[in-house]
Amino acid sequence: MAIIPNGSKSFVAPTGGSPRGWSFIGAALDCWSRFAKRYVYGLYPLITPDYFDLGSAYHALQEGKSEAEVGRLYPEHLVEAKRLVAVRAKGPPMPPLSKVVAEKELPIFGGLMTSKPDRIEKSGTRHIVRDFKTSFMFSKNDEQHWGVNGGLLGECIAGDTDTALADIVTKREDAQVGTKMVTVKLTPDKRAVLEYTVQRFWKDLEARTKLLAKAKKPTPQHVMEAFTPNMNACVGKYSVCAYYARCWEKGTAESMQYVMSEKPPRNWAEYKPVITWREQLDAAYEKTKRMV
Repeated sequence: MAIIPNGSKSFVAPTGGSPRGWSFIGAALDCWSRFAKRYVYGLYPLITPDYFDLGSAYHALQEGKSEAEVGRLYPEHLVEAKRLVAVRAKGPPMPPLSKVVAEKELPIFGGLMTSKPDRIEKSGTRHIVRDFKTSFMFSKNDEQHWGVNGGLLGECIAGDTDTALADIVTKREDAQVGTKMVTVKLTPDKRAVLEYTVQRFWKDLEARTKLLAKAKKPTPQHVMEAFTPNMNACVGKYSVCAYYARCWEKGTAESMQYVMSEKPPRNWAEYKPVITWREQLDAAYEKTKRMV
């Protein structure tokens, strides 16, 4: 198996999500079959969906990477990513990068999950997490949707704050309003449910891998029983699962566009903090003030 459920390593794609991050855990909550293909067997699409690459390009520019660097990584999406940055610049102001701690991955729940906030900003004595999102359209249910998003709640815990901002920019060029800010509050109940969900995920994963390990020569039926497909996750509102062809159109050229990752695994985040995250942020903030 590529994953040791309670071990110290995970086999992840070079461009995949963070080990033990919410994308990693959420993949199993959506569909165990998808999770197995990606993280257990290390089977990755050769070409990622355009909306993922566009989102990555937009994030990279917001993180301060140069246009030349982003152009090398995402040549087909640089122009559109620059347009989204310009749209976002017309929205509510943000602290400059020199005033924030950005893209630092931290463990939570004793290392069972990691979180990497896009930005953690200091406002007076408070910290606020900001997470950049791109969306085709805004919804009247955005507040409820992002209010229970495990990734944003995890970022609050990692940033030692009870407040996160889903900083959303629309990809629609004809939109009258280009940005939307959704405030997410971490309550004790939400924290407890998230921690319970993460703990259950690891227990469930270990049980499923043990079930498959009992079969000396696993058949497709064994695999399906251990990693149950969720057909409701095959096609979403805006996109089709990257493994749709693999599951339902075997033998087609599209279904063969996958490779086994041969890269060495990333290490799990080490949970040995010397000082607290709040102390790290305060120290970093004081350092930037001295540099200005």
